[in-house]
Amino acid sequence: CLTHVSPRLATLLGCEQAALFDRPLLHRVREASADAAVQLRMAFDAGRPFHDLRLAVPDGQTTRWWTLSGKPLFDEAGRSEGWRGVIADISTEVQAEQRLHRMAHVDALTGLANDIVISYVANQNRCLCLGRGFKFSSYRRGFAPRRFAG
Repeated sequence: CLTHVSPRLATLLGCEQAALFDRPLLHRVREASADAAVQLRMAFDAGRPFHDLRLAVPDGQTTRWWTLSGKPLFDEAGRSEGWRGVIADISTEVQAEQRLHRMAHVDALTGLANDIVISYVANQNRCLCLGRGFKFSSYRRGFAPRRFAG
């Protein structure tokens, strides 16, 4: 269970501060997203410090992005006493990354994949076809496969 809850954490989790003291963080995360809870459980089960664990948490019609860092706490006898950690809402940063990715890979006028994506896909297909007996001639925009004559 949580032993210290800041007002910002309560806002992030969408609860009153007092309500967060009665249940473990994992239960609160599971209520928001089962996938995020699985990732967090795996980090806890590893028993080692973790940093910048990104979790996608659905929030109505949008997705909130959190990053978590934590380290296990032990008493003098080496017994586990829980975890100390930090949660941050990085939704704005992730949305900016997604916007940059879209700008880099989608033509603004047509909404179609741009030359970078087309070249990448063509190169991937080229690699697949070379293993199947195809030969490629390079054109200005992409590749044209031809079957080997032998």
